[in-house]
Amino acid sequence: MFKYKIIKGQNILIRCFGGIFSIDDVIQYVKLTSNDDDYSTTMNVLNDLRNAEIRYDDTQLKLLVEFIKNNHSLYGKRKTAFLVQNPEQTVFSMLLDYEKKEDLINMKIFTTLDASLDWLEISKNYTESIEFFLNQK
Repeated sequence: MFKYKIIKGQNILIRCFGGIFSIDDVIQYVKLTSNDDDYSTTMNVLNDLRNAEIRYDDTQLKLLVEFIKNNHSLYGKRKTAFLVQNPEQTVFSMLLDYEKKEDLINMKIFTTLDASLDWLEISKNYTESIEFFLNQK
């Protein structure tokens, strides 16, 4: 399962992953969201991985980083939050941050939605609707 939502008024793209994913799947979903008419390279991103299992190896992870770097519509000055709930999701997020090797995209890992939205500077008025979206099946 993959779904996303753009909230233009808060300049945020929310991606929600569920189930088993490969790096190729992630790339396809990133392409999908970046082709949305409302997408912007300066949009902050919340990646909810709490219900996802991403299967990858070091080579595939590097391919994902290179794909993002080589697509200027994806690589801009922004914050990217990863919402996780287990060690595997944390390791994936940490490795992705390590592999990017630049500071253009500021990445951080969170275990709570409130903390991630605070860091992304999202108005508290949006918390309930974002939580509802993330919890919809």
